[in-house]
Amino acid sequence: MNIDDRILKLDSFKELDRETFEVVENQFRESIGKIYNSNEYEKKIELYKQKIICLESINHYRKILVDLGLREREIMRLSKEIHQEASLFMMQRIDAFLKERRDKIIEQINREFVWYQGLKDVASKGAVVLNKGKNILNKTFEMANINKSIDVKDFDNRMLLERLLDENMEQKDVANNLNNILEQTFNFILDEWNKKINFHINALYERDKKIINKIKENKIKFQIDSTGQIFITGITSAVVGTLGLAAGWHTLTYALANVFPPIAIFTAIAVVFSGISNKEKAKERLIKQVEEVFREYRRQILYLIDEERFEDLNGYCIYDYFGFINDAIANYYLDSIKNLYFETDFEEINEIIISYETHMGLIEEALG
Repeated sequence: MNIDDRILKLDSFKELDRETFEVVENQFRESIGKIYNSNEYEKKIELYKQKIICLESINHYRKILVDLGLREREIMRLSKEIHQEASLFMMQRIDAFLKERRDKIIEQINREFVWYQGLKDVASKGAVVLNKGKNILNKTFEMANINKSIDVKDFDNRMLLERLLDENMEQKDVANNLNNILEQTFNFILDEWNKKINFHINALYERDKKIINKIKENKIKFQIDSTGQIFITGITSAVVGTLGLAAGWHTLTYALANVFPPIAIFTAIAVVFSGISNKEKAKERLIKQVEEVFREYRRQILYLIDEERFEDLNGYCIYDYFGFINDAIANYYLDSIKNLYFETDFEEINEIIISYETHMGLIEEALG
């Protein structure tokens, strides 16, 4: 029986790294030794044994690839899940901020509207009231039994709505609050990943205590508490440090203030209601306008999050930047998992499988 020399010399495996080749060599050493000193029938038996070794090894490494694929899909699913949770977290806080400011303005309207409307009624009778100055204005309040004294500077020609928005929704203040919410969302993402990673690592540790050695070998920062729980601290911090993910938050406030529309844009939607004689109806109309203004604020913020791109966020819009953060952590974690689970990487596993398939092809040729 003519046996190809490439089978005996294991040429199909020569391109693999030395450590892997030695593992393969140990698998086939006994069989190759017997082939040199066997009859035709015994040689066939040994070749069939080698074929079985190849099939078992191929199945083993293919299972690793399947496990890696499943792990990758699971981690990417986690990335999308955390991204969605972070978006919900962010919008809940934005809505809470807008509600707090809206309710505050409505409260001010309920408190200030009567005297403001009274002053407005007086002013509407003619500009001569203003020309008579501070004393006449204060006298007007006194006659109306309103215990308030003002200076001319307190008489603001803008509508009450615009004045209250100026006081409560100043551009830079809104931008500062949005920036704080974005930073909270960023930290939420890191915290969620840390929880998921620690849960998974501890599940691995329960099955295989030796995993702690691989964690050390891969220089992943960790701590073990008094109950034996492992807390991985190095993965998210490594991603943040490597990519400088948090750097943009410090300069984003200015950018937000510059792209956020001025108050005049929002008050433009308000309808002038000075013709309404009933003050209560006028007040109700004003409160409805406040609610509409804040709905417009929310629409503008959503546009800002979904569409506006910022240089400080690597050219991403806010929503996509959080997706970028998630993907960066997911990919780093996936690479770490590969190193913890397996001695070889994805490409090398494929090379090993191809080597066994090539060797098995030579065996089948020899068997005819």
